[in-house]
Amino acid sequence: EYPSVPLHLRTEALGAVAQLVAEGGVHLGISEPLPEFPPGLERTPLWPIQLVTVCAADHPLARLDAPIRLAEARGHTQLVLTDRSPLTRGLDLSVAGDNNWRLADLPTKQACLLAGFGWGNMPLHMVDEELSAGRLVRIRIAEWGADSYPVEMILLHRAASPPGPAGRWLIQALTERRPI
Repeated sequence: EYPSVPLHLRTEALGAVAQLVAEGGVHLGISEPLPEFPPGLERTPLWPIQLVTVCAADHPLARLDAPIRLAEARGHTQLVLTDRSPLTRGLDLSVAGDNNWRLADLPTKQACLLAGFGWGNMPLHMVDEELSAGRLVRIRIAEWGADSYPVEMILLHRAASPPGPAGRWLIQALTERRPI
């Protein structure tokens, strides 16, 4: 719709998205909900994604009957996203224990899962192909309940500098069409 408007796409995780938007490093951000957002950010609900807990097909946890007790999962390395921002530094979401590898992004986490280095939560749309091919398997942690859970994604922008025509078009396109 706006071919003369340049698009610069950055990928970040957790609080780094909100921090980039709040500091003006980007105009729009797509984030999972956080316990607290910086002041002055407008939030628009987008769509949910499903998170699933997975490990490599040859990982020891894959051989156990579901549901797996959290104490058993704690005995294995959990692959966890780390936050590169001070906004949510130290905040652990669905982290089971102390034997964790902290990774900066989801593609790296996905590669480590496929290599059998540990287990962790991933967006279903990112691992669906590996699940179908049998390279990854879903595992269910008893204390966490269901074997998947939705995370409602939200779009962020600064209230003091609302998006222009191209940004408004993009927001409308994202809210009307579920891309995943």
